[in-house]
Amino acid sequence: MVRQADTVAYINGQMVPYAKAVTEIAAGEAASPAGFFDAQRAFKGTVFKLREHLERLYSALKFARVDTGLGLDQIEAATLEVVGANTPSQRPDGDLIVGQILNVRPMKRTDGLTAVDVFIYCQAIDFSRFARGYAMGVRIITPSKRSRCAL
Repeated sequence: MVRQADTVAYINGQMVPYAKAVTEIAAGEAASPAGFFDAQRAFKGTVFKLREHLERLYSALKFARVDTGLGLDQIEAATLEVVGANTPSQRPDGDLIVGQILNVRPMKRTDGLTAVDVFIYCQAIDFSRFARGYAMGVRIITPSKRSRCAL
């Protein structure tokens, strides 16, 4: 399996080694208690329903009145760039988890908009341990009643 250190990620407009991106996101300047994220599967380097996922993500951003400064097409292109940069170094079957994390910072940008850190990554995933469940099915329990939480 490929080590995550061998992969690259996108952070705020730049492709950087994954470890550097994680360090920047975890650093005090980029750390945030609020954010938005989404994740998708990629099969042999092709991201499943990427556009639909990003449309939902942007719908949530619009509802929260958060502007990343990037259009949906730009996030989509950056996501595909990250997948393309990492697919050759991954396992031959190309099973990946791809994610976008949008950290909302408490401060405003100079143009008055909310500051947002954009982090896009992918990781190899090994589904061999789930193969039996896919082939044989899994047992689940569905409760007959929903519980409500008081907020």
